[in-house]
Amino acid sequence: MNDNIVGIINYGVGNLRSVFRAVQYVGGKPKVSSCHKELMQCDKLILPGVGAYSQAMQELKKLGLDETIYSFAAVGKPVLGICLGMQMLGLSSSEFSLTKGLALCDCKVTELGELSQSKNIRLPHVAWATIESKVFKTHWIFKGINKEDKFYFIHSFAVNQCEKNILGFSQYYDVKFASIIENANVIGTQFHPEKSGTVGLKMLSNYICRKN
Repeated sequence: MNDNIVGIINYGVGNLRSVFRAVQYVGGKPKVSSCHKELMQCDKLILPGVGAYSQAMQELKKLGLDETIYSFAAVGKPVLGICLGMQMLGLSSSEFSLTKGLALCDCKVTELGELSQSKNIRLPHVAWATIESKVFKTHWIFKGINKEDKFYFIHSFAVNQCEKNILGFSQYYDVKFASIIENANVIGTQFHPEKSGTVGLKMLSNYICRKN
């Protein structure tokens, strides 16, 4: 039986309070933890994240929580990465120096400025933006979401929209970047659903309330 216990990974990087409240608001039972055993007992997992990629990966590994994520995903349970957490699901990031990620999705993270032909691109990208997807009408994550709905982004690095495991993309200047990635039971959002108002909470609800 799915009790909607949602593990929120605490590795010292991420806005845990806002994610906790959002999960609670949409009917999930949030559990903030850095304990492998506690997190493995949850029904779903959220990897939040803000800040620098290399530091985040270092802290995650220091606590052994990378292995927790691998184990959780391996048994078929859903994993959601948010913002930096989404980026960490990929192969690597070029932020500061090349840093390997969790490699649960086949994509790489690059600075938006390097993906743009414009010399005037302003970073970070802080804005509300829509999402484009070929599966907008059929994928469970978009249930109750309209194409004109906007989500809140704040980031300087992103996954190029032409890479693998891209479920949806958004645009900033001339750059189309991945706003949602997915590989089997692993999914990530570059935007912050917990900070995206009603539509963000609806998407978070789609994740939390979906049966495994």
